[in-house]
Formats: sequence, C-alpha cells, structure tokens
Amino acid sequence: MDYKQITTSGGRLCQALKSVVVATKGAAQNYPSVSATQEMVDRVAELSQQAAGFSTLLQRLAEISS
Repeated sequence: MDYKQITTSGGRLCQALKSVVVATKGAAQNYPSVSATQEMVDRVAELSQQAAGFSTLLQRLAEISS
C-alpha cells in the first residue's frame, strides 16, 4: 500500500466535501431552483462515493499493518 494513494484519496475526499458546501450554498441562494438542488444532490452522491473509497483504502491499510 502506497501512502501516496492515501494522500491522493484524502485530497479527493476533501475536494468532494468542498464541492458539497459550494453546491449547498448555491441551492440555498437559488431556492427553489431544481437545477441547483440537483447539483447539490449530485455532489453529495460524489462525496459518498469518495468517502466509501477512502474508508476501503484505510481498511486495507489496517489489514496490512496488523
């Protein structure tokens, strides 16, 4: 397991979280815009995928370390 993978995956997770914050702000400012709300939903789905991938990576690292 390469620690660069962890750094890269963690960076993607942080970027996805930032995207959720921006999209949520946009949805709130443009309420009741369906497209702004859909953008927020899409970013939350992306965040969920990134979080799952990061979690899997950390689990693999823990298995290797033990």
